[in-house]
Amino acid sequence: MKLYKFVSLPVDTAVDSLRFRKLVDSLVERRIYLTAMPWLNDPFDGTIILNGLSDTGLQKVQESKKETLKFINQSVTDAYLKKSPPNMLITNRILVASFASESVFQNTTLSDTNGNVVSVRYSDLMWAYYASGHSGACLEYDFDNIEEITKSIQSDEYGFLKVLYTDTDNVTIGHYPCNPHPALNQVIYSPEPSSIILQDDKCIETYTLFSLFSQKSNSWSFEQEYRLLVAAPENAAFSLQDTYFVRCNTDCLKSIRLGFKMSVQLKDKLLSELSTEDIAIYDTYLDTNFTLRDKRLK
Repeated sequence: MKLYKFVSLPVDTAVDSLRFRKLVDSLVERRIYLTAMPWLNDPFDGTIILNGLSDTGLQKVQESKKETLKFINQSVTDAYLKKSPPNMLITNRILVASFASESVFQNTTLSDTNGNVVSVRYSDLMWAYYASGHSGACLEYDFDNIEEITKSIQSDEYGFLKVLYTDTDNVTIGHYPCNPHPALNQVIYSPEPSSIILQDDKCIETYTLFSLFSQKSNSWSFEQEYRLLVAAPENAAFSLQDTYFVRCNTDCLKSIRLGFKMSVQLKDKLLSELSTEDIAIYDTYLDTNFTLRDKRLK
């Protein structure tokens, strides 16, 4: 199964910047970087509606929100505390890596506002939204099946790694166990957010934390998303000041496509960094009929 990860690199990104170093590490070290819930672009990610709460239960939800958000910047904290439903619970125990399925590069038939049938490619939107308007990149991964991702994670006890970048060449990496095992979930698109029913403030349905990140609004369906999910150990949360990643097997990363607007300096640097790596490198160029084409550089 082929999956694609679009990477943001603003047009003014320098070759010695942290953002570019992370891209190189993704390629050379086969790192898949993970994002915590507050930094995802959908504010409903990591949330769930609890129906049937008592007044005491609602108070506990608010206390839980404060505890979850206390290490986040004040504006985000205020938004969730003051402008979300009182029965909406949030979590910071899951890290996410997002991928698009191969279908985003295929033509999809839709009807426009006048009822005319039109053909679209969602990859055009992915390049625009998640690859800095075509100045970023797109990484291609290949897993035989959904279960293969867990076999491809190269860390003890299916753990994840935390990396601390500094202004010097010293990079500190620590290993942290995770529970349960990492999972690759296909996102389900729905008109309604996730919710569970409570009785006497106790859950009467089977629900997992992973489920909170496996459902999104129909508005996001163009992403055709799969998510690699990693859970923190029991009763723990992730530090938002740290950077986390897992490693995949060497042969899982197949290629990188360079954005149409990526600077010559970044392209040259990537070609140099990847000169000995078994990774195909493609450049993108414009063709007729609003079409992007690939040309192999290596």
